[in-house]
Amino acid sequence: MAQSVAMKLAAEAGLAHRLHFDSTGTHASHRGERPDRRAALALSHRGYELVKTRSRRIELADFENFDHVLAMDAVNLAAIHRLAPPAHSSKYDSS
Repeated sequence: MAQSVAMKLAAEAGLAHRLHFDSTGTHASHRGERPDRRAALALSHRGYELVKTRSRRIELADFENFDHVLAMDAVNLAAIHRLAPPAHSSKYDSS
């Protein structure tokens, strides 16, 4: 859902050509699953397009490929701290 919202906001601000978004999870419990139908419906009702077709877990390459890694809550931020290479801490460090 966050990826869909971010992409639409970037497009509305004329920044879609400069920004790339991807969405991952920090746990593998839903890996490969389609988006929850309730999430898709909520997005649709608010004018957002569902952009993610399958879930995936964050990978080490994500820390190499992206300038910023954002977490939606403290639990996921703690997981990112555990998974990320120390060399990329500036991409997700909240201090």
